[in-house]
Amino acid sequence: MYCKNVRIIADCTEIEVQKPSSPMEQQMTFSRYKNANTFKGMIGITPNGAISFISKLFTGSISDKEVFIRSKQMDRLESNDVVMADKGFLIANELEKIG
Repeated sequence: MYCKNVRIIADCTEIEVQKPSSPMEQQMTFSRYKNANTFKGMIGITPNGAISFISKLFTGSISDKEVFIRSKQMDRLESNDVVMADKGFLIANELEKIG
């Protein structure tokens, strides 16, 4: 499948970590999706398969959408750029603002 305006193909991944002793840190790192304590990062690749971006790690409770926004990927996009991501990113409204 090929789409000429695809700028980035984005996906998040989670890395399971040992359960923190602090209740606050447990809550921050707990991922409902993995049902475990995790850190989450995002990778972006170009349509030809080159890695174009690797985010810093965030606590596991953060959404894919929030990782995308905090990683400043919106700043790199131009009007009519296409972002491919799974349905969990929920970034359609943000992308519409760019055009």
